[in-house]
Amino acid sequence: MPDQTSDSINASNAAAERAKAAQYEAERQRLLAEQAAISTDPYPSASKDHVFGSSAAEPVTAATKLRDFEHEVFGRDAPRINGDLERGVGSPWANMTPTQKAHHASLEALVKAEKAVADASAGLETAKLKHDAAAKLSEAAEKAIADADADAAAAEQADKDRIEAERVAAQNPPPKAA
Repeated sequence: MPDQTSDSINASNAAAERAKAAQYEAERQRLLAEQAAISTDPYPSASKDHVFGSSAAEPVTAATKLRDFEHEVFGRDAPRINGDLERGVGSPWANMTPTQKAHHASLEALVKAEKAVADASAGLETAKLKHDAAAKLSEAAEKAIADADADAAAAEQADKDRIEAERVAAQNPPPKAA
């Protein structure tokens, strides 16, 4: 007949094995979900840091998305004029479906909007720098005025002190030498 100590040890071992199996299964499910997210992300290298699991500092730009769409639909060797797809009659662009044209137009609008935001941000930064410079000049001018007022007050006080000293000296002439 087995003793109760070995039964409790066996039960304890079985519970530890079940806990370890549950932990293994949870980790496996997490890795599968992460792999599914990575495989469905069209821009995995730019949107996620796979080492630390956080978003990368550099987001995918609208221009990159547009270029990727064009490469997917037309191929990398599609004819371009000044970097833009050729849109003439018989060009690959003319053969796009209406849905593809709408998607392409929305990406182009996104590129223009992104550029407008970047330009506005640059303008805002320039305005902030000009404001800071003007504020420093204003503070320097205010300090110069305060210093000039203090100097003028000191000069006025010195004149008053000199005049008072002359008046006192005139009222009390020095004794005459015998």
